[in-house]
Amino acid sequence: MRRLTFAFRDGAVELVSEQRVEMRLPARSAPRVAAARAEFWYELRNAQSDVLYRLDSADPIPTDVEVFSDDPERTVERAPHAPQEGVFTVLLPEIEDAEEVRLMRAAPATEGAVDVRAGAAEAAVEVGRFRLTEK
Repeated sequence: MRRLTFAFRDGAVELVSEQRVEMRLPARSAPRVAAARAEFWYELRNAQSDVLYRLDSADPIPTDVEVFSDDPERTVERAPHAPQEGVFTVLLPEIEDAEEVRLMRAAPATEGAVDVRAGAAEAAVEVGRFRLTEK
């Protein structure tokens, strides 16, 4: 397995640590329903840019926060707020031909957007692209 640690600050993402770890991937949860849309994912790619592995994930760089009210009639709401800095880690499988990892975020939902599992290209924004160094 590869443990990749990323840091973000003021909109920029940096790969700060790459380690090999001896462990097995945890058991996967049930696959998403075909209509579900991943909000964030990691791609391991080879030298030809072919996707070798994709891991769907919750977005590790939050864009909103929970806001609570003193009013007992109101529920918790989400408010836009992007943290200025933070760190997150991901575990990815060891794949011999993997040359880089790409961090991808779903583009904001628009009319006519199609999910990749439905057989068409998913609208996405590349958050970062990082060359793997541990061989």
